[in-house]
Amino acid sequence: VIRPLPGWNNRKLEEFHPNDPIIRNDLLLERTTRWEGNVHFCRFYISDGECYYSNWEGYSTESIWDGYNNYDRGIGTFGMLLDLDIGTLSVYRNGQKVGTLKDGLAGVYCWIASFVVSRRMGSASIKRGYDVIDAQAN
Repeated sequence: VIRPLPGWNNRKLEEFHPNDPIIRNDLLLERTTRWEGNVHFCRFYISDGECYYSNWEGYSTESIWDGYNNYDRGIGTFGMLLDLDIGTLSVYRNGQKVGTLKDGLAGVYCWIASFVVSRRMGSASIKRGYDVIDAQAN
């Protein structure tokens, strides 16, 4: 997830990485009163289960998340739930919660997705709502 950045799609950047030090100051200039808290983006790597977040004032920090040891790196389909009522970003597999990637999220966010070229093909979709079983996997 990332803070909304109106107009950034018109910049015609060849690539965009939310923690690139070259654009970090420009990103902070986009701050609005709707940006609460100090987590401005949080990214999850499906390939290894790592999760990083940042306040755009330094390098990103790894989130050591509950459920990391239960994360199946061979997962084909997964879901993510951004719950701003309690301020969490969680990952799900087959409708069951694997773990909470990050807590302390507040204010406004939008989804961001990227793909790294690999031999495996993939796709992404973003949907509102998710059928979940709210039980922590052991």
